[in-house]
Amino acid sequence: MKNKLVTVVSVIVIVAMSGLVYSAKKDGRQHELERAVRLQTLTNMALNNKNYELACKAQHEVTDSIIRAGVVDVIEQADVVESEICSLAWTTTMSAMN
Repeated sequence: MKNKLVTVVSVIVIVAMSGLVYSAKKDGRQHELERAVRLQTLTNMALNNKNYELACKAQHEVTDSIIRAGVVDVIEQADVVESEICSLAWTTTMSAMN
């Protein structure tokens, strides 16, 4: 599951950057795209370290930045990845409580 998430997250970054950096014309949009890339790196690092709660929070911010940047063709996939990561975080937290 973790490897699948890292792969999907990486694909989102590649798609977002290839299509959006090319068309980033406004300072605000470019700022959000740069923010999304930095946060995506944090998400990947958190997943690699099995810190799913941090990965969930970082991916949530990635999704918000993608929405603010107006990258409509990536929003749905970012939302799906966020849901999967946050579900994993919740499951891990609940398992630790038992």
